[in-house]
Amino acid sequence: RIALDTSSVRAILVEKPIAINPEQADSLNELADKRGVLLAVNYTRRYSDSYLELQQFLRAGKLGEILSVSGYYTKGIVHNGTHWIDLAWFLIGEITQVSAIGNVTADDDPTLDALFEFAGRAKGVLQGVDVTANVSLFEMDILGAMGRVRITDSGHRISYYRLIENPHHSGYKSLEKVREDEGGLSRSMLNAVQDLVHCLNDKREPRSGGP
Repeated sequence: RIALDTSSVRAILVEKPIAINPEQADSLNELADKRGVLLAVNYTRRYSDSYLELQQFLRAGKLGEILSVSGYYTKGIVHNGTHWIDLAWFLIGEITQVSAIGNVTADDDPTLDALFEFAGRAKGVLQGVDVTANVSLFEMDILGAMGRVRITDSGHRISYYRLIENPHHSGYKSLEKVREDEGGLSRSMLNAVQDLVHCLNDKREPRSGGP
């Protein structure tokens, strides 16, 4: 809030969580709007060129209708889980319903299992895994009518698959990997800053805006 009250500040890139509750987040967002300050949240993958390309690939219908989104994460719903949820929203579209279905850990940042419904027909499931403290897991599997995309290695690897004729069973289809990209996360922070500069110059919203 101090930064928002500083007259010389024109843009802020903040780490999540932006606030401790929705009311405080709304208050900060309203203050930013009132002062004309750009407020962006550092959801790292939104600032990766590889993930922006993946979003455009999906939105162009090149995977066909999205049928299912699933994944795994560790280290708590706030620490890692919110990144998964934000990425699913960024890639697939609006999440219309979320249901918690389990609780692997019960500390200050619980590792939850959850079910999702998206604005289209797609449904999703996110499974929290309670593993050794030093292991970080972040994976997403997107299944469409025309292929599949798998995000592995904590988001550093994006694999694209297409449907081909099944070599073993006539009349059925198989999945064949046709491409593998780096996640491009090493440049995400630089891209985030550049995005804010472009937003100030072009008067547009940040790629990862405030609440």
